[in-house]
Amino acid sequence: MFRFEHKVSADEARNAWREGLKSSCMIPCHLDPDDVERFLSKMPAMLVGDNFSLLFTENAVTVTSNGQQIGAITQRRIVEAMLATFLGPRPASLTLEQELLGRHG
Repeated sequence: MFRFEHKVSADEARNAWREGLKSSCMIPCHLDPDDVERFLSKMPAMLVGDNFSLLFTENAVTVTSNGQQIGAITQRRIVEAMLATFLGPRPASLTLEQELLGRHG
């Protein structure tokens, strides 16, 4: 679960995900643009103190915001690219990757 420390507009969140998915899905990976936009269209603005979580299973990811499910993604390539944005060869944040892996400072 991620707890937001500053406000992020829906457009900022969508753009961050768009860039993260793009850099995580390296050739020969191809994400269906309609599937990506369907996911992004549900991305809300986040306020200070809001919680956002991703529950990854073998074939899907469930996305929640402040305890409310905002979507479930079952397209395997998108699920893999989403996970790679955190733990892949080019994570969006090296600090976050280390924290997710339990390697603090």
